[in-house]
Amino acid sequence: MVTDRKLTALAEWTGIAVPAACAPFLLFPQQRWMWVLVVLPIPWLLRLMAKRRSFERTALDPFLLVLVMMVGISVYATPDVELSLGKIAGVLLGVSFYCGLSQFANTETRLRWVIGAFLAGGIGVVVLGLIGTAWWIKYPTAGGLTTLFPTRLTGLPGAENGFNPNAVGGALILFVPLLATLIVYYARRKNRSSGVHTLALGASLAILLSMGGTLLLCQSRAAWLSLCGALALASMLRFRVMRWAALGVCVAVVLLVLMYRPWVGWGSPGRFAESAEISLLQRVALWSQAVHAIQGAPFVGVGMNMFRKGVIIPPNLFYGSHDKDLAHCHNQLLQAALDLGIPGLVAYGAIWAGTLALLWRVWRHTRDSFHRTVALGLVCGLLAQFAFGITDAIALGAKVGIFWWIALALAASLDQLEIRDVDRASMSNSTSLRPQYALLMWGVLSLMSVALVGSHPYVALSIASAGGLCLGLAPVLCESRST
Repeated sequence: MVTDRKLTALAEWTGIAVPAACAPFLLFPQQRWMWVLVVLPIPWLLRLMAKRRSFERTALDPFLLVLVMMVGISVYATPDVELSLGKIAGVLLGVSFYCGLSQFANTETRLRWVIGAFLAGGIGVVVLGLIGTAWWIKYPTAGGLTTLFPTRLTGLPGAENGFNPNAVGGALILFVPLLATLIVYYARRKNRSSGVHTLALGASLAILLSMGGTLLLCQSRAAWLSLCGALALASMLRFRVMRWAALGVCVAVVLLVLMYRPWVGWGSPGRFAESAEISLLQRVALWSQAVHAIQGAPFVGVGMNMFRKGVIIPPNLFYGSHDKDLAHCHNQLLQAALDLGIPGLVAYGAIWAGTLALLWRVWRHTRDSFHRTVALGLVCGLLAQFAFGITDAIALGAKVGIFWWIALALAASLDQLEIRDVDRASMSNSTSLRPQYALLMWGVLSLMSVALVGSHPYVALSIASAGGLCLGLAPVLCESRST
C-alpha cells in the first residue's frame, strides 16, 4: 500500500516534470530529437503500476483519443513530414500537459499552484510579445507607442521576422477574463483572509494592466472584439445589474458598426499596403480555397501545417505579394479539417464544447466561491479565443497553443474536484456520456459529413462542426433533461 502511494505521487509529479523537460525539444523540434517522445508515457506507466490504470478518466478522453489518432494518421498523409513536425510535436506535448496537469491538480492547493503557473505563462507571453512582435501600424496612437518596443527577438522557427501581433493578441485574451474575475473575487474583503490573498490581488492587477497594454499595442480588432464580448458575458453572469447595461452596449456597438461600416475598403490594395494584416475579403477568399482543399482530402486532411503547400492561393489575392507565407486559413475549424480531416474537425469541436460544458457545470453547481470564480474566468477566456478563431486561428500544435491545453486541464481538474463531493456524485454519474457512445456518435457524424462534402461541402462542414459541438455539450444537455 505504501509503495502504491509512493508510485502514485511519483506519477503525479513526473506527469508535469516530464512534459516540461521535453518542451524545448518539442516546441522547436528537429527529427534527431524525436526520441524524446518515448519519454512522454513514463508517468502513465508509473500510474499503471500503482493504480492498474494509466490515468483518471475525464469527459474529454474519447475526443482526445480520436484527435491523437488523427494526428498519427496525418504523419502518413502529409507530403512533408519535416514541415508538419512542429505542429505534430505541439499536439503531443499539449496532450501530455493536459494528462499530467489534470492528474496533478487533484487537491485545492495544487489547483491554485497550476492556476498560478498558468498566469505566470501569461506574463511570459507579455514579455516575449513586447520584445519579439513585428508590430504593424493600423492606428496612429498605438502605432507610435510600438516604437518604444522594437523587435529584438527574431530568427525563431516559424517567426523569423518576429511574432504576428494577431497571434500574440489571440493568446492573451485567454488570460484576461480569468484575471478580471480573480480581481473581483479578491477585492471582496471576506476573500482576503491573509496577506497572501492581498498579494494575489495586487499581482493580478499588475498582470492585467500589462496584458491590457500589450493587447492595445497588438492592434488586433478580432482580439479586442472577442475580449469585449467575453468581459461583457462575465459581467452579465456575475452581476445581475450589468445585464441591461451589457445589452445596451451591444446595441450601441451594432449601431456604430452599421453607421461607420468598417468592412468598406478592407479589401483594397491601399488598405493592405498599410500593414501585413489579412483583410476581411481576403479571409473569405482563403476560406473558399480551404473548403476546396478539404474536398480533396476529407478523411485525413492535407497534413498538419501543410496549408502553405496543400492549398492553392490565387496569385492576385495579395495584390503583388505573391510570396506571402500563410501559416493557416484564418479560421480554426476549417484549419482543423485541413490538418486532420473531417473526423479530426468533429473531435476538435467536441473538445472545445466539452471543456465549456465541464466549466459551466462547475459554475452552476459548485458551493466553492473560488471554484465558481475560476470556472467563470476560464469559460469567458475560452469563448473569447473561440470567437477570435472565427476570423483568425491559433492552429492545433502552435507554440502559444500550449496554454489552451493547460486551460483544458484546469477545467478537467475543477470538474474532478467537484465530482468528489458526495452530494454531486449521483449527478456526475447520471450526466456523463459513455465513451463508447461518444465514439459511435463521432463515427456517424464523420461518415455523414465525408459522404456529403463532395457535393455539398458547406452543408457537410456545418454538420461536422455543429455535430462536434453538440457532442461535446452532451453532459450539459443530459443534465438539463435529468433535472
